[in-house]
Amino acid sequence: MAELLPAIEIETSPNPDASVIWLHGLGDTGDGWSQVVPALALPNTMRVRFVFPHAPVRPVTINGGMRMRAWYDILGAQIAAQQDVAGIRMSIGELDALIAREAERVQITRPTAVMVALEKQHLLASAGGVERVEELLAALGADDAELNATAERRALVAAFLRANLEGTTLISEREIDAHLAREGARRPGANPETVRAEVRAALARESLARNIERWVRVLRARVPVRIYAAFEGS
Repeated sequence: MAELLPAIEIETSPNPDASVIWLHGLGDTGDGWSQVVPALALPNTMRVRFVFPHAPVRPVTINGGMRMRAWYDILGAQIAAQQDVAGIRMSIGELDALIAREAERVQITRPTAVMVALEKQHLLASAGGVERVEELLAALGADDAELNATAERRALVAAFLRANLEGTTLISEREIDAHLAREGARRPGANPETVRAEVRAALARESLARNIERWVRVLRARVPVRIYAAFEGS
């Protein structure tokens, strides 16, 4: 496992049961975004640990080789055509380590082999199929082991997000009953517990989306924009 990145940690309440890993942008530090936590005004019942890691300091080609904090080197303006594959892989490994550490701290069960297999299927489908993935792996000098590692990573992140969602966006039985009463029985013959679980998940996603929208409004209203240096594009 990669060495853990230095990071600023802020806990909204003792004994957090959810974690947020928040990445900064080019040339910034974890300190730059850590100031938003008080502005979110989270209730004490939401026991969240915010982790703001600092990217490594490295030369950035597009900025004349200036050394600054960056998750990978930016070789030129056409990012899609010029990738710092080694730097991206290094950052992925470092973030993997952070995610795994946070999953352990909030006691998230690691994904099963079935979950990993499903993520691999999604990867293959979204990338255009097995043959296309094999072409991409060959172009990157990678192999199937890296694909399996990516699938496991995605499964762990999915488990991490599910646990955070369940811990911070609680849906009551009354809300589920109200939703079912409004929408009516659209799936006759379906298992009632399955239907309720699906409704709970849908309502949780909607609630999370509303919370994020509210947090963004709060951030825009309360957090000053800091300009460190003028940047002139070519």
